[in-house]
Amino acid sequence: MQLTINLPDDFFDQALAESVAKIANKSQIDDFPPYMDKKMAAKFLGCSRSTLDKWIKTEHLPFIKIDSVYRFSREKLIIWLNNHEI
Repeated sequence: MQLTINLPDDFFDQALAESVAKIANKSQIDDFPPYMDKKMAAKFLGCSRSTLDKWIKTEHLPFIKIDSVYRFSREKLIIWLNNHEI
């Protein structure tokens, strides 16, 4: 069984913009460690883990992968968000 979900074309653009707004406050940024796992990175970006996985594949979200373990640099995520700001 296959499930198809149609989302508006600007859905991910809106999600990125909301993520940028959520972490714009520096005190919130400092609450996160310099390197994060997928769960923490999704929380940092204000998105679900499935959206995080999609951004890895389609939006070139930066990550480090050692064996099957993903890590995300807080600083690189901030740069990535700034580069996707509308």
